[in-house]
Amino acid sequence: MPLTDFQRTILALLAETRSPDSYLAGGTALQFSPNSTRFSKDLVFCHDSAERVASAYAEDSDRLRAAACNVEVILSQPGFVRAVVSRDDNATRIDWAHDSAWRFMPPVRDELGGFLKHEIDLAINKTLALAGRDVATLWRTGRRPAAAGRAFGLVAARLPRWRSQILVQPG
Repeated sequence: MPLTDFQRTILALLAETRSPDSYLAGGTALQFSPNSTRFSKDLVFCHDSAERVASAYAEDSDRLRAAACNVEVILSQPGFVRAVVSRDDNATRIDWAHDSAWRFMPPVRDELGGFLKHEIDLAINKTLALAGRDVATLWRTGRRPAAAGRAFGLVAARLPRWRSQILVQPG
């Protein structure tokens, strides 16, 4: 399972506040499958505007505090808030971040997480992050390998100045 019990509790608390413009993204959403072998250290919620980041953080932090969680802000700037959320002996980092409203696919509804960034967009983002690094990590995500493979072609389409050979060269 890729989520700790505490992360699952947090997602359940915050699922009602998620929407197509406020969704779980990053490695946690990519590793959301119960078959994943990777545990995530954080939760990343992306939003379509800096203003939406601020309103989502305000609403989420109120909900977390009402559930007896401590919310310690580590970094706050327009369009980005990072906090460590803890309760008892459990803790996790949460990022609320501004992301482009442009995506290949709309976020998908999920019972636990509220809304998640679509797996195609997750794979594209991870491919961009891994460019020049260990691309094999993308293949071990526990998600559908075909979606990850298509991401290479979509990245090349999104960033035409990059050649696909650059994305698949060993590190």
